Amino acid sequence: MKNGHTKAVIGAVIVLLGLIASAAAVVLPEWNEYNNVVEAMRATVADPSLKEDSSVAQVRAAYASRVSGSDITKVSPQDLEITKENGRLVISAVYRTKLPMLGEMSWPATSRDSN
Repeated sequence: MKNGHTKAVIGAVIVLLGLIASAAAVVLPEWNEYNNVVEAMRATVADPSLKEDSSVAQVRAAYASRVSGSDITKVSPQDLEITKENGRLVISAVYRTKLPMLGEMSWPATSRDSN
């Protein structure tokens, strides 16, 4: 009996690890793109060439130059909300992505980033 129980537990652990690995394979690329978007927005805000009176078009162009050639596809310069708060440049973006999990089931992820 113990041997059969041990095999069942090992099998369950292997299945669980497989599910975790499958979920990671779906989530990690999206998480990586999210981090790249946040880094690009932070770098744009910190860009010394952007002055206090920079136009929205100039800020979008600075962001576009940072993301050109990168893997960022979900947040384009036109998706950015650009404002100023207390004299500081603030860039935010809202986007939604669907992560396929099991067959037809998906998990919607919405992110609102602000820097």
